[in-house]
Parts: sequence; C-alpha cells; structure tokens
Amino acid sequence: MRYTGEGAPERLDASKAFAKLADAEREKVAGAVASLAGLSTTDPREAVVAAAEVNGKPSKAGEKALLEALAVRDPDASPVAGTGGASEPDPELRDQENVPLPPRPVTFEPDPSERLASEPYRRAVEQYVEADVLPYAPDSWVDHGKTKIGYEIPLTRHFYKYVPPRPLEEIDAEIRALEAEIQELVGEVTT
Repeated sequence: MRYTGEGAPERLDASKAFAKLADAEREKVAGAVASLAGLSTTDPREAVVAAAEVNGKPSKAGEKALLEALAVRDPDASPVAGTGGASEPDPELRDQENVPLPPRPVTFEPDPSERLASEPYRRAVEQYVEADVLPYAPDSWVDHGKTKIGYEIPLTRHFYKYVPPRPLEEIDAEIRALEAEIQELVGEVTT
C-alpha cells in the first residue's frame, strides 16, 4: 500500500472513519489532507507525522480517517512495515481457509487453544499454506492468534432431496386457468 496526497480529499469524503468524527476534528483532518498534496510514502507513520506538522497530532479516530484518505493500493509498492518491523496486514486482503487437520478423537474442550498450539496442528496448517497458498500469494502468512477450530457440516449436501419441477405444460395450463378466472371476476365487477 502507498500513502499519497493525490486525490485524498475525494477519498476523505468517502471515508467512514471521517464521517464519525466531530466537526472540530473533521476540520483538522481535512486541513491536514489538503496540505499533504505532494506526499508519497509507503510508511503510514510518515503520513501521520507529516499531518501532525501541519495541524498537530490527530486523535486515533482522526489518524484512522487520515490514513484511509491517503492510502492507495499499489501492488508495486514495497510492503508497509508495522510495529516490530514485520509486514503490516492489509485488512482488505485477509482471507480464511478451511484446513484439513489431523484426526483426533472428538471431545468437548471449552478452550481449544492448547490443541491449536500443538505441533501436529501447527505443522498441518503450515504444510497446507506452503502447498496451497504460497504458490499463488507468496507474501501470505498465518496469524495463529486468529486460528479457530470448527467443523463444517454441509447440510444441503447430506440432506437435500432433489424434487424436479412440474412440467412446463402443467404450469402454463394453470396460469391460463387463473387468467380466465380473473377475467371472469373482472367482468362481474365491471358489468
């Protein structure tokens, strides 16, 4: 993602975070966005610092609105580094996968975090990502903090019974009979 001042006022008007701000904060953020016309960076912290130099440091909500207005998707830009130097995730690119896990006897666990942290499960997830995700999205990674265990029961696949529709001629005859009945009722009312 790249942060740029080009076209930022239009994006600011469309920002949901901007709409939630109080009037004074809105004016402050709008002034900062207007003054950052020449900004071009891939670091969100640089954008916030540049805005703070103009109108003072914005609040957290103002900072979010500011970054929504300045952020432009650029696949050729270098990844945005978050705190600690790791790549910052792009919320619009988040995805989830159903990963087949190694078999284990099913028991009730109020907190499955122990099982998720176990070596067989981590290895199964990493192997799946390596084989089925990384060839298509090489900069992907797994956030094990958001990993959940769940079971999918496709009810339609297991319980749906196909019932073929009635023949078209039968439906057409029923429609014609209803039309005739309607015409007869309309004729009674109008005469």
